Amino acid sequence: MKKLFYWFALAIALLLLPVDGFPWGIDQLREFGARPVNFILLFVFALEIVSLDFGKGIWPDKRLIALGKWLLVLFSLNLIVVVVDLPFSHDSPLAFREPLTAWFFQYLMALWMFMSFLLWIKIISRLKLLGAGYRPFVALLAVAALVNVLLFGNDIVRLFTSGNLVSDSIGNVLELFRGEYKLRPSGLSTEPSLFGAWVVFIWPLLIFHDRSRVSSARLSYCAVSTGALVILAGIASGALTFIIPFIAQGAIYFAFRMRRQGGFISKPFFFFVIAAPIAAFTLSPYFERIDELTGPSLDPSSMARLGSTVDSLNAIVHNPMFGIGIGQFSYYYAQYAPNFALDNPEVQLWAFGETDYRASTFNMITRIGAEVGLPGALLFCVIVFLIFSRLWALARSERFSNSLTIGIFLASIGGFAFWLTQDQFGYQPAIMVFAISNYYWYTKRSEIWQQIRRADRRLRSR
Repeated sequence: MKKLFYWFALAIALLLLPVDGFPWGIDQLREFGARPVNFILLFVFALEIVSLDFGKGIWPDKRLIALGKWLLVLFSLNLIVVVVDLPFSHDSPLAFREPLTAWFFQYLMALWMFMSFLLWIKIISRLKLLGAGYRPFVALLAVAALVNVLLFGNDIVRLFTSGNLVSDSIGNVLELFRGEYKLRPSGLSTEPSLFGAWVVFIWPLLIFHDRSRVSSARLSYCAVSTGALVILAGIASGALTFIIPFIAQGAIYFAFRMRRQGGFISKPFFFFVIAAPIAAFTLSPYFERIDELTGPSLDPSSMARLGSTVDSLNAIVHNPMFGIGIGQFSYYYAQYAPNFALDNPEVQLWAFGETDYRASTFNMITRIGAEVGLPGALLFCVIVFLIFSRLWALARSERFSNSLTIGIFLASIGGFAFWLTQDQFGYQPAIMVFAISNYYWYTKRSEIWQQIRRADRRLRSR
């Protein structure tokens, strides 16, 4: 029964991964990322605590756990910084939340980032998603992706024809999660940037799945076809959060192909380099039509994002060792705001404290650097580097021939890319794919060591 609940929770979580809105109180849930998938994980956590089973079965990756513990120590000691700078924070125009309350909420979000990582590990290990449960996992992934792509297509139909691919009653329910008004097609996400970030995370897991583990030609074909549709939806979204990471994924994939074959010329080369520009050229009238229907360009928004990131860099320069305190960026926004962005309406709202939510740095690394200090940012980068270096070493040991290793590596790039444009601690696609990658590396390493031990025993027995 418990295992069935886990499968049900996984199916709902995969379906809701791109959803960032939440009905009935979205403003109050902004600190939580307002992502319904977080609440699915909370139910799993509650079940583990009630059954006294949370600490069992989690792989003992001592190095990664040690780095995570040190980062948590820095986050905890960061309260001292907040208390010392409390008089300045109280003088800030931001009045919707007390500085200590802001620190407490964001500290809880940081704890949740580590906790949800362990919860994903628990789900992966309990359901054997990279072993006996891999086939249903790929099937659930394909179904969830197909549903989201169809809803994205429904957005396009509604935009151009004011019609609906789905019934009006279903459309009304969907609007609870997506907000009352959307300017551009984005499926279940509230904006294209979030939809694009989901696309670069999901498509490699579908296209580069392990066919030998799926052991079904029909399911394999469905997964690859759905992955291709997901990519086309990403191109149609026009989101930079898809385009830039997708190019990076293509470059990494070419590097794999070069190391394996010693050259660039291959079928995937034509897929990435030729098919994508053709698709973009074919869709150029669509993008022009989108601009006409949605009004002004998004340049002011891009300028606000750039200004906020530079703001966080200025905060790092002035507070390099200990930062300004977790959740305190909003209170210091006006002090470190760059001059070139002060004319931007969004920047003015954040600088003068006229919003009812915290200001974002739009970059996880600079956020940790600004709020916790450079040691915290460095430690976070070391953890990310460790994850990628392990996958690269594994792919290299397999001579870049294992499609599942390649898929997980590319998906990790897609998951982490969102943290370069947003700064939510609880962004579950990145946390989930990092959990998958680490568990996969750990199990593969265990398999390799077992093979070495068996070979050693055979040699000794002779």
